[in-house]
Amino acid sequence: MGGGRVCVRRATVGLWRPRSPSRWPRSSPDAATPKTPPIPPAVKGNRLRFNPQGLCPWDRFGPEEALQIQWAPQALHPDLFTDLDMCAETRDFYQKFFHYEPTEADRDLILQVEDK
Repeated sequence: MGGGRVCVRRATVGLWRPRSPSRWPRSSPDAATPKTPPIPPAVKGNRLRFNPQGLCPWDRFGPEEALQIQWAPQALHPDLFTDLDMCAETRDFYQKFFHYEPTEADRDLILQVEDK
């Protein structure tokens, strides 16, 4: 394989049948290909989470990885991280490291907030 990144098609993830939230990029090489792969339990149970994306995706190899390691546990176990305010953490991070103050709308877009 080599390197740290591996492309995995959605159909392959479907065959693995994950029970916990699965995260893959918002777009993938097969995103435009109409297929009907098996639906993983995480999708059926509405437990699928996408990594947030600001200036860069919040995964490995980017500065916002520091935010992702806070976001992921809260996304997986919200009942255990009730005191963590990711909107505030996001605002503070961008202010401190990018000298930019994201608006509430910016933070909602980054964090993919749907119910406001």
